[in-house]
Amino acid sequence: MADYTRAQPLDATWHRLNSTVRTNEAAFDVREQVPGDGKVVYLSLGSLGCMDVALMQRLIDAMAETEHRTIVSMGPLKDQMKLGPNMYGDRFLPQPSILRSATCSYTHGGNNTVCEGFHFGAADDRPAAVLDQYDNAQRLSETGFGQRLATYGWEPQELVATVDRLLADEILRARMRSNAEAIRADPGRIRGADMIEGVAQGIVGAAPGVGGRRRAAIMRRMTVTIRPLEAADAEACDAIVASLPYHFGLEEGRRECAAAVRSQRGLVAEREGAWWAS
Repeated sequence: MADYTRAQPLDATWHRLNSTVRTNEAAFDVREQVPGDGKVVYLSLGSLGCMDVALMQRLIDAMAETEHRTIVSMGPLKDQMKLGPNMYGDRFLPQPSILRSATCSYTHGGNNTVCEGFHFGAADDRPAAVLDQYDNAQRLSETGFGQRLATYGWEPQELVATVDRLLADEILRARMRSNAEAIRADPGRIRGADMIEGVAQGIVGAAPGVGGRRRAAIMRRMTVTIRPLEAADAEACDAIVASLPYHFGLEEGRRECAAAVRSQRGLVAEREGAWWAS
């Protein structure tokens, strides 16, 4: 839908998953949190961008001048920001649940957010913030699915005009809805899980044409054991979480993850002593 054309096609060991959107997020009732008739706009700059309080406040102030209902992912510095009327915000929000109801989103263009936007059909403004997000923002502009704006070099009237244009574009909204229906009809989280299980069972292996010993060697390297998460795994999970960037490095994030691995069901994938939990 928005991919670049590849000069060299990927081989048969690559599998496309249109989206892998989590389904265990808390419910979010927009009508309860932000009552009214205005269009719903979701504002998020991701785990890194939300730490730029001055930029976040500029965005909040610009959207406060509109009649739209704006939901703001504020991050851990929430107390340093002030919301306007017709707004709701919190440190961490159930993004997939909100995007189900959003008509437009203004985000940093991170990979998860882009995929979730397509999954639920939300047209998008994308200020490029860091890393891959420049490419995501540029590609959405090129394909007509959204509009790239400069991270800092924008004026309030430019931002509002862009949001209003996307909200009023019925043709774009119809395209997004049609694409979202096709994406949800083939859930990548299920297909991806099936392929991972196939690797663990030795069903999914090297590309066709790889024979005999080499294929067997590849399979030995790929074979893993999947088992339930146990109480004894908790400390190892804590160590993994402590090594992760963004809000996982904050004390609040570590506490939430530590509580989850001690109270929720999960899986551990092991391979030659190394393992990953989910």
